[in-house]
Order: sequence, then C-alpha cells, then structure tokens
Amino acid sequence: MEKEKVNKRKKQIVIGFLVFVLCVFGIGTGLHFYHEYQEEKELEEAKRHPYFTEDHLTVSEMHILRLFYYMDTDPYYVDEALEKEGPDFSYIEISPTEDTEKMITMINYYMYDRVFFQQTAAKEYAEKCGLSYGNRMTLDWVMDHLSEAAQILDQSPFIQDNLRSNNIGIYYNMLLSDPTYTSYQLSYRELANLYTLFNVEMTPKWNEIYLQFKEGQRDFTNVTLQATEYTEKAATAMNWLLFEEAAPENAAGTEKAEEYGLSKENPVTAEWIITHPKETIEIKNAMENYGDIFYYGDKIEEIYNEIRSQ
Repeated sequence: MEKEKVNKRKKQIVIGFLVFVLCVFGIGTGLHFYHEYQEEKELEEAKRHPYFTEDHLTVSEMHILRLFYYMDTDPYYVDEALEKEGPDFSYIEISPTEDTEKMITMINYYMYDRVFFQQTAAKEYAEKCGLSYGNRMTLDWVMDHLSEAAQILDQSPFIQDNLRSNNIGIYYNMLLSDPTYTSYQLSYRELANLYTLFNVEMTPKWNEIYLQFKEGQRDFTNVTLQATEYTEKAATAMNWLLFEEAAPENAAGTEKAEEYGLSKENPVTAEWIITHPKETIEIKNAMENYGDIFYYGDKIEEIYNEIRSQ
C-alpha cells in the first residue's frame, strides 16, 4: 500500500515535470515567434520611413531640397527608393547645382524683404535656426543644415508657390541687376521692404514695374512713392518705439534716427518716410532684431491704437 503511494507520487512528479517542460517550451516558442513578428513589423514600419544621405533626411526633406533648392543626388534618390527595399539610403550623396545659390537668394528675399504680415512662419522658424535679416541663409549654411533648410520652406506654402513661378528668374535679375528705383536710388530689396513692411504705394504700381523690367526697361528713377494710412500708423509706432518707449534694445535705432535729425520734437512721419526711404530702412535695421516688429502689422496697429487712445 505504501509502495503504491510512493509510485503514484513519483508518477505525479514526472507528469508535473513534463507539463512544466512543455509549458516552458511552448512559452519559449511563443516568445520566439512573437519577437520574429515584432522584428518584421518594425522592419515594415522602417521601410515606410526611409532615410537618405549621411544626414538621414526624410523623403519630404529630399523633395524640398530637390524641388526648391535645386539640389542634385547621386544616385537619384527616387529611383533608389523604388528599386530597393531600404530603409537605409544613407549612401546617397546630395550636392548643390549651379542654380542652388540663386534659389537661396530668392528664399532670403521672400523671408526678409518681400514678406507680408501673414507669411512670417518661415522667417520665425529660420530665426530658431540662428538666421536673421542680417545673418541670412548661405550655401555653406544650407549644406551644413540640410534638414533645417528643408523645414524652413516646409513652413511656408507662400514661398513655395513663389519659387515654383516661371517668373522666378526675372525677380532674381531684378534683385541683382543694376537698376535703381526712384530719385532716391533705392535697390529693389529696399523698395520691397517699403512696399511690404510700411505699405508704401508707388507709381507705376509694383506689378507694373515687374512687367516693365521684363520688357527690357532698366531706368526706374521715374518711380514715385506714396504714403498710405498704414504708412502713417507705422511712422507713429516707429516714433514711439524710438523716442517714447526708448527701450535699450532700440538704442541703436534711436541713435541712427538722431543722426538724421529726428527726435521726440521732430518725429518720424509718413511724409518723412516717403522723402527719406533709405534712411527709414537704415533706422529699422538698427532697431531691435533689425526692426522685426514691422513684420507684424497687428502689433503696429496695437501700438498705434494705444497711442491714439491716450
């Protein structure tokens, strides 16, 4: 009887051990297949997010650099992505073309010179990357910051639309050619600053000047400037920032204004801006962050309304 109990117990132990082994084997096999599944899943996910060049650029960044910076790749990144599994395309090399610097010039123009109040996202992102009105994007900077350069343009459909334009070459020539505008000998960049930041109108109108240049005209000293209601508001705000608020950040701007005979008693006016356009741009650029506040019409309106309410 005692012997039967011992045998039964041994049998239970053996069965228990076999069950334990089977469970461990089952769990181990299950874990093995689970890990394989996870690895396959991660690989498939990675294939959906390929990266290119040694900078590990995304597909979107590559498209922007190719389309808007006129970059070239070796081998061509689209063919490689279609023909090979990826996701590692870091062997692809990217380089500028002879037109890349031209596009950088135009990107700077649309970020800092001809930028309307509602189109400042690219400029603001660029500033986070260390760029500014006075420290503009260069070819060397772009090649050292490819991802950031792509992200800057990703912020602005407005700039992308302008860079897609068939007229981009004409605007480039207007920036770099000899013509000066108005009897004050303004550059095209200065004219753009007055037009977009101070809402100064002109005769002939902005688009007419472009058409005349396209048709071959190169003498634009006949262009005249006219102030608008907003020009008066901008002048009032500038005067307050320079002489009333007198913030330390604007001290250089105040000093520059005083060089031109301006003061609290002899303030900036819309008429002064029209008759001293170059000096106006110089004063703006001497102010805090190159007069960044003038990119934001709502802030200028706010300052103006506050002054008028006093």
